Amino acid sequence: GGKQNGRTSSCFVSMDRFGEYWKEEFVITSGRISGRANIWLYLFLSTTTTTLALSTTQTPLTPLRTFLLFLTSLLTLLSFLVAFSFRHKTLRNKLTKRISPCYNARGMVSGRGGMMNHTWEAYVALGMGALWAMVAMTVWSRWEEIEEIEENAGLDGVVWSPDADGTADEGHTNGGVSTVGNGNLYYSTSVSALMIAYLVSDLLTIDDPNGTLP
Repeated sequence: GGKQNGRTSSCFVSMDRFGEYWKEEFVITSGRISGRANIWLYLFLSTTTTTLALSTTQTPLTPLRTFLLFLTSLLTLLSFLVAFSFRHKTLRNKLTKRISPCYNARGMVSGRGGMMNHTWEAYVALGMGALWAMVAMTVWSRWEEIEEIEENAGLDGVVWSPDADGTADEGHTNGGVSTVGNGNLYYSTSVSALMIAYLVSDLLTIDDPNGTLP
């Protein structure tokens, strides 16, 4: 009986500690969380859609698609980690705290109006922007030959189709048309690119990158 009571009381103590930890780290008691927290969450969902669109096609796994899958998987993981960090007090403070001086247009150290907020969030956003540009440019490319379309089936965001007689040239002067070959891939890539652009522009221009707002 004594051992059982001891285990029960120990369980209650652990639950109390977990409750205190949850309240301390995950409950926002003052102010409101930055809107960027939701953008990072939406970015995670969008990049996940892109990764699934690349991985669920019926075509053989080509080196190009393997490389894109690696990039999109990496960026999906990064966006998830940032989205989670925004909802954890300690991680949010580390993520949005300036880690080097911020210089204004005159080269002076400034707490406000600097050219860039040097935070881990800003560095992650800039890195994701550079890598996602590689993904987007590949997805948005037009494959102009039927052989290339067949070889890269399931990868194309945009497919350019020549006329039935094959006379349409690259300039579309003879009636060639561009169509979306993989809707999930094309639109999720585009939405992700827009959200990353928003995050980068916001982090480069805001006065205070702090994760909570008054």
